Amino acid sequence: MIAVSPDQKLLDAVDLMRDKKVGSVVVTEQDRPIGILTDRDIVLRVMAKRKDPSTTKIRDVMTSNPIVVSEAIGVWELIQTIKKHGVRRCPIVAGDGKLVG
Repeated sequence: MIAVSPDQKLLDAVDLMRDKKVGSVVVTEQDRPIGILTDRDIVLRVMAKRKDPSTTKIRDVMTSNPIVVSEAIGVWELIQTIKKHGVRRCPIVAGDGKLVG
């Protein structure tokens, strides 16, 4: 999982997503997920609203409070969580809440 800071400029995240060939990044503070930024967020919350990606902060367009799951759960529980919440991406955290995947 690729992580960024909420105070980084959106263009930094866009460059990272392009370079790593991913459609989303996890937004973290103190190694804990506080949001997620997807390519769809960028299109709908930045480009469609004509915001400048070189000055807009990630925190202003990310999806806050992502659904996270513990690294201790199994695949079946992960699938059920994703279905229940209707999400496509789900950060995985350790017991202390820090991002691991």
